[in-house]
Amino acid sequence: EMTVIPWYTTAGGPLLQGIYNQRLDNGEYNIQASGTYPNALDANGNEIGGNEFRGHIFAKGYQNIGDFSRIGFDINRTSDDTFLRRYSLGDQRVLFSRIYGEMAENRNYLSTQALSMQGLRITDNRKTTPLVLPMIQGYYETRPDDNGIRYHVAGDAQALSRSQGVDQRRLSATVGASLPYITEGGHVFTATLNLRQDMYQTDNNNGVDATTYRTIPQAALEWRYPLMERFGNETMTVEPIVMTVLQPRGSNPWEISNEDSNLLELTDTNIFSINRMPGLDEVDSGPRVAYGARTQYLFGGGTSLDALLGQSFNPSSSTPFPNSTDLKEDFSDFIGRLAFSYAPVTVAYRFALDNKGLALNRNEASLHFAKPWLSVMTSFRSIRNNRYVSDSEEGELHATLPVNENWSVYGSARRNFTIDQFISTGAGIVFKNECFNIGLDTIKIYTRDRDVEPTMQYMLHVAFKNLGEFGGR
Repeated sequence: EMTVIPWYTTAGGPLLQGIYNQRLDNGEYNIQASGTYPNALDANGNEIGGNEFRGHIFAKGYQNIGDFSRIGFDINRTSDDTFLRRYSLGDQRVLFSRIYGEMAENRNYLSTQALSMQGLRITDNRKTTPLVLPMIQGYYETRPDDNGIRYHVAGDAQALSRSQGVDQRRLSATVGASLPYITEGGHVFTATLNLRQDMYQTDNNNGVDATTYRTIPQAALEWRYPLMERFGNETMTVEPIVMTVLQPRGSNPWEISNEDSNLLELTDTNIFSINRMPGLDEVDSGPRVAYGARTQYLFGGGTSLDALLGQSFNPSSSTPFPNSTDLKEDFSDFIGRLAFSYAPVTVAYRFALDNKGLALNRNEASLHFAKPWLSVMTSFRSIRNNRYVSDSEEGELHATLPVNENWSVYGSARRNFTIDQFISTGAGIVFKNECFNIGLDTIKIYTRDRDVEPTMQYMLHVAFKNLGEFGGR
């Protein structure tokens, strides 16, 4: 199917948008594109004479090859940094494009891809934005033998280049084995051994070309002791956990350019992981111990309460991973999670408490309420004292109130508490019946980014069920 949408805007002139969808027996394709030729603007949105092309393309698709493999593409590009937001076609800050082939069966996979990025923030520089071609990753794991041991092999190869800055080529291979063991008393031990070998070749890293090798042996032992108690139709589980990881210090030589591990956080999702870094370039340095506990209480009727609390100890680490600005700190923050579900309410809370003064370095809370007569979603998130993530404090609220069977109203707000300013607010009214939907929306944008000025937007949408949708702003 193909949809063609002509626009007319008061400040930008006409724009033509097209959407193409095709579904095949073994795949599908989706292409969205737009183009316009408005008056040329400077960085502040002032007309400078003449016209310029502005547009975008979002195209993705895949084709299955057999039962376990496929090839595909996901292309996302725009003519300039602010086009998508100026015409309300998206609010992305980075666009990723890739062409890929992948194969997966059971625990084993192999993927190869080419990856490019387009940064849309004012601080992004296209000359220093890398192109990754190729990026090859694979993993193979055996079935457990008679003793329960699993052997595994992981490989990674990539070449990263820029028109200005560091070029990097990387080969990495890891071999290892893991052995789970459960005692008669219910103690669960998992021992893991890994040996990783890396080869890096970098050009123009601080003006130096270098070839570097590193070998990283790693041994880990995890102990868990799940304890369960039943109270009628309710169940309580408490599970203390200790994870010990041994590996050498000083595994991050300056000759290796850190390209994939620049955004680091210690959270409830990785505190008990053997490898806590998001990539391969930066590795945990030296031994460490993570300890804590998680618990869950299952009430009758689907109500549940679960919690996690943990901390990491990195003795004399020169590159501490915790959310800290102190390079000599051995103990991480106290990392925790609380979640409560009692229909129709779901509450989640994640935190990172400073290990000395118990200040909240990470504070993230969300609440969902869903009933036929009211739906509410609200969240709050703040981060401070993280060497890799900028301080921020932000909250948002969305609510929908059905008036009757056909009519409903909604409102939303998003506020940045760091600068004490709303980012956006909105409200609308929707009418639905068995034939069509009609919506009238009002959205106010408070922030400015170059030619995307603070604006008030009014949008009318009409959707005929089983026919299609059109809308105007």
